Amino acid sequence: MDEPLDDGQQSTTSWTNPWIAEYKRRQAILTDMRAFQVLAMMRDLNLTSYAFSKNAEELQAHVYKYSEIGQSQPFNPDVGDPFGVELARLFANLLASVGSLISGQRSVLRDVWPKIKGQLSEFEQGEYTEKRLAVFDADEAKLLVELRNYSQHKFLPYLNPSFNFPATMPVAEFQFRLHVEPLLKWDALPADVRKYLGDRKSTRLNSSH
Repeated sequence: MDEPLDDGQQSTTSWTNPWIAEYKRRQAILTDMRAFQVLAMMRDLNLTSYAFSKNAEELQAHVYKYSEIGQSQPFNPDVGDPFGVELARLFANLLASVGSLISGQRSVLRDVWPKIKGQLSEFEQGEYTEKRLAVFDADEAKLLVELRNYSQHKFLPYLNPSFNFPATMPVAEFQFRLHVEPLLKWDALPADVRKYLGDRKSTRLNSSH
């Protein structure tokens, strides 16, 4: 015979909802499936791609404002021209998202199409590489990656507005050029990027006519 409960004790009864239990059981099965894991990676990659696209849009929108704002804002002696400072900030955001996008793509790629005996998959060597080079020139892509690394270890890259007068065009071309001298002085800059930059003091990253 059970002993009577003391005044300070309470009797509890547990009950499991069979619908919730079945849902959790099926959810566990789904999350263990390979397709679910790939889908989760693609969602993460889509978020990274979204960040890259929005940063690119914000940078481009700021560049288009130059004809309206230009150098009309009060100069800040501590950081420089306000338009250029904001441009550098937006460019740094873009570089960070470029690095995340490249890393994310490589992570998904190597997970779905892994190396076989140390060799890249047929997809990565073929269609993927062709598409990547169509979007980004190999040397320019390396430069962007190293600019991201430089901004993490040293300082933010700075873009300067300038007018270029090409011999083949009757009008001047307005450009935002990257000042590369600080980058060339960076000891960690890879040899191939250093060779690509050569002895240039600046290089064009984007322009408008």
